[in-house]
Amino acid sequence: MRLALITATLGAACAAANAQLVLQMDVNAMAVQALDSLGAPTAFGGASHTGAVALGFDPANTSLVDIFLRSGAGGFASQGFNGVLTDFLGSVVLSNGFVQGGNIRVTVNGNTADPDIYVASIVPGVGSVKNFIGGGYTIEGLTFNGAFDDPVFGNVGVGPFMGGNLSGSFLQFNFFPNTAGQAYADVDIFVVPAPASGLACLVASAVLARRRRH
Repeated sequence: MRLALITATLGAACAAANAQLVLQMDVNAMAVQALDSLGAPTAFGGASHTGAVALGFDPANTSLVDIFLRSGAGGFASQGFNGVLTDFLGSVVLSNGFVQGGNIRVTVNGNTADPDIYVASIVPGVGSVKNFIGGGYTIEGLTFNGAFDDPVFGNVGVGPFMGGNLSGSFLQFNFFPNTAGQAYADVDIFVVPAPASGLACLVASAVLARRRRH
């Protein structure tokens, strides 16, 4: 089922979603590599790509710019993140351009004996590759089975999000792969404390939040 359909179906539940805590991670310059159906690097097949898009960490470029929190119907407020992103791994599995699953793993302060980690799985059957106006592509989708391994993520308290079974969404903003299927992209990762109706509202929130900042 396409994300647009999910958004329309759950639009009436946005008020309920807005009443929740929502955490946002703003990751910039994530490394992207297109993979074929066998997992080998390949040129990106555009809006009908089959295989996967690998998401990776480039120490010279990739960073977690900030973490934001929204409580109730208010705006997203910076939490003053001052940690260091030390790893970012993920994969978005695609079939004819439609998201079929995948995963995300974010690690901060990994140069210590006790790094802080967030993991999540990508919901299969929701979201797809879209052509981006002006060139390139975007990918968006929903996440489930999310979890933080510690109530403090870097220097940001995430106590209300402990216990696992976290839901959320991700937006991979404009990326323009070269002929080898490589690119850099920014991604917004959204997390809510528990499975929620109106998760598609998080995707809309991501667009609005990024537009306000850029």
